[in-house]
Amino acid sequence: RIKAGAVVGPDTVIGDNCIVEFDACIEKAILWDSVYVGRKAVLNGCTVCHHTTIKDGAELQEGAVIGDRCHIGENATIRSGVK
Repeated sequence: RIKAGAVVGPDTVIGDNCIVEFDACIEKAILWDSVYVGRKAVLNGCTVCHHTTIKDGAELQEGAVIGDRCHIGENATIRSGVK
């Protein structure tokens, strides 16, 4: 589900059972199955694995890789290249 106001840019792949909340922005990212992206989260050029939660206002920068079943907290920043 992609909710109103969310932006899904080019070169983005979204797996099954994902939820992208209002005003989230996803560009050049890969989301595996069952990923939750909170309000106003920004994902740019990253990979997010299965069953992961990205809370409101979090930012994942280019090249970041988040493993299975992770929880990224509200307003957290994951810098470029962090795996």
